[in-house]
Amino acid sequence: LHVQAWWKKLLAFAAAGLMAHVVLFSMSRGGMLALIVTGLVTFLIIPKRPLHVLIFLVGVLVVARLAGPQVVERFSTVGASEEERDESAKERLALQKALTTAMFQHPATGLGPAHWALNAKEYGFPTGKAGHNTWGQVGAELGIPGLVALAGFYLVVVARLLPLALGLTRVTDPWLSILSRAVIAALTGFCVAATFVSMQAVELPYYIGILGAGVLKLQSMPELVERSEAIEDEPTS
Repeated sequence: LHVQAWWKKLLAFAAAGLMAHVVLFSMSRGGMLALIVTGLVTFLIIPKRPLHVLIFLVGVLVVARLAGPQVVERFSTVGASEEERDESAKERLALQKALTTAMFQHPATGLGPAHWALNAKEYGFPTGKAGHNTWGQVGAELGIPGLVALAGFYLVVVARLLPLALGLTRVTDPWLSILSRAVIAALTGFCVAATFVSMQAVELPYYIGILGAGVLKLQSMPELVERSEAIEDEPTS
């Protein structure tokens, strides 16, 4: 939305549409929920002009069109009652209870790194069973300190970037606000998706968090921007 070249905007919108289609194609309820949350967060933190609202509505219509009857039916089971839940949903809830139990049984150290799968049989699941919940599995394997450290890595970055993204803090460069919004939307979507799958070893969200830290570092060094502006203002020979 902020670039001038129309082809760059078109390329970005096309990529967003393809990524949304991949999520729908996966038939993952967690992925669909994360997609919705990411879209809502993005809409809330961007500067809203009439054109932006129109683009958002068009995006919603495109995603709705891509979602076929099977996708809609699959997502509609997210809020199903206990009697109507399918076996997959029931197993996820049982896993969450088991992971929470394991975490509170070993609150300081957990079961050990990558040890949930080795101890799953003690909690009623086959050996090697994945936790299907990043936060629950990290808590079970690394204890409460590990869970707090991992969640804090993402939450602190998001909290520190919010003033930049919402325009509450004067930025040294407009792109810092733009990158802040991108990082916040991406990490919010990841945190939701991570509730439905064990992905603590996936590298991309860590890189996004580091990108957010880089934005904060640049924001704390206005002298770099002043030096850059001074160089641009120098007459060329």
